[in-house]
Amino acid sequence: METFLGYAIPGYEIEAEIGCGNLTKIYRARRQADGRLVSIKVVLPEFVSDRMFVRRFMEAASRAIKLDHPNIARTFEVAEHAGVVYVVREYLDASCLAEWLAQHGPVPLEQAVSIVRQLASALDYAHSRRVMHGDINDRCIYIAAEGRVRLADFGLVQSVPGSELERGRMHGIRMVQGLGACEYLAPERVQGQGPNRSADIYALGIVTYQLLTGAPPFQGAPEDVLAAQVYETPQPVHVIDPRISPTVSATINRVLAKRPELRYSTATEFARAFAAAAEGIAPRRGPQMAGPIKPPSRTGKSLGFPAAVVFAALVVLAIALLGYLSGVGAWVEKQMSPWLSALVPPTPDLVSVNESPLPTPTRQMAITPSSTAKATLTPMLVTPITPTVPGNVITPTATVPVATSATPAPRTPTAQASPATSPAQGASFNNLIVAAGIDANNQPVSPGTTFSAARKPLYVFFEYRNMSPRFTWGHIWLRDNQILNRVEENWPAGWGTAGRAWIYYTPEVSYLPGTYQVQLLINGQVVATTTFTIR
Repeated sequence: METFLGYAIPGYEIEAEIGCGNLTKIYRARRQADGRLVSIKVVLPEFVSDRMFVRRFMEAASRAIKLDHPNIARTFEVAEHAGVVYVVREYLDASCLAEWLAQHGPVPLEQAVSIVRQLASALDYAHSRRVMHGDINDRCIYIAAEGRVRLADFGLVQSVPGSELERGRMHGIRMVQGLGACEYLAPERVQGQGPNRSADIYALGIVTYQLLTGAPPFQGAPEDVLAAQVYETPQPVHVIDPRISPTVSATINRVLAKRPELRYSTATEFARAFAAAAEGIAPRRGPQMAGPIKPPSRTGKSLGFPAAVVFAALVVLAIALLGYLSGVGAWVEKQMSPWLSALVPPTPDLVSVNESPLPTPTRQMAITPSSTAKATLTPMLVTPITPTVPGNVITPTATVPVATSATPAPRTPTAQASPATSPAQGASFNNLIVAAGIDANNQPVSPGTTFSAARKPLYVFFEYRNMSPRFTWGHIWLRDNQILNRVEENWPAGWGTAGRAWIYYTPEVSYLPGTYQVQLLINGQVVATTTFTIR
């Protein structure tokens, strides 16, 4: 229909303008088919003549339609009609991060952990689908009143390269617009590389810095900010706010390393390390804060060695000294060296992130879908916990989403696996809960056993213990004993041996009435099941 704004967008009634950028305007609109509120991002008319930009814009928006995740703003439609290029997205009754910080100021550490965890889950899910964001900033992150976080505008910055906009020939738009918001750009992006996983993780680190301090580390004229991204080290957050520990600063400093190989390999890995640092758990040895740091105290109390070990080391040193005095020092040194190495472990060094590469291997998750369904597996935050005595309930410390999006298979009988009591040295899944949703803290919403038919994901939460990367694991979704989706893969090393996780499944059309079963497998054997009913 023709609106008072002059745009003809079939099927939608535009109600108000709610935002404007360099290239687009955003409107709140109502979908006439069902009355649902949506937001419509419309490319400004003066840029529609750049056909390369329009083509790339529509391609990027089309890729975002495939993303279905609780922390990603859903994209419903992208189209061009009568010279109007637009994207229809779910309407978010939420404030963008820039507005939210302007109102609330820097956030408490525990709240920052929750926000980062949700953003990391969204990023890892998108990365597993080979979709890079490319322009994470405080204007595309939305925070609802209840704390739920959503990330929007995946890939739209990639519509600029190759167009007139990139060459700066139209309306004074600078080339930096082809890169993204300069305050969040990774050094390699500034130097000409395209969007990639590591650059998105770097931008997440900038957002984390901003959450804790109220502002990105580098601000000012675009050319100054871009130079700082490449050559300058951010001021540590614990210097800006003494209430924040140096360990948290070290975690953020690593994710903001200038060299991509020194950063965390996934967004979830960073979120896990950030949460551990916030809780006061010592991180694994790795690149720490850049700049001068006082050496560790040499008092026996701070070394943390047992008194017996220290005493034994002193005895060995005394023997070595006597050996030197008796003229056989070289022989004694050779004989004692293995003892000294074993008794007195080396004190970990605090090194600059720009000096030593990260020893953590990069892990890329891969899934082989069945012939009847496509599936995507995405890890979220897992904080490893110490395995408990068998029989005790594991207290969950974090949540791992494993997202699946599949097309229902033809009605063919499932091959039932035989339950096994010990398929993998006591490894197990237990405490399964089916829920209709998930909240901002990754806890089940509306758990139950009976749900209404709808094209919405249902979630299964579970606890795991005694898991190992040597094992395979998987999950099967069935309706009336017919397989809807099956996924199997190696247990990711980064998830630890024990913790809490969740998976979800979204049907292509809708959940149909019937009895559903979800089976969890270890090494190909069913170790846990849960059932629910769609009425």
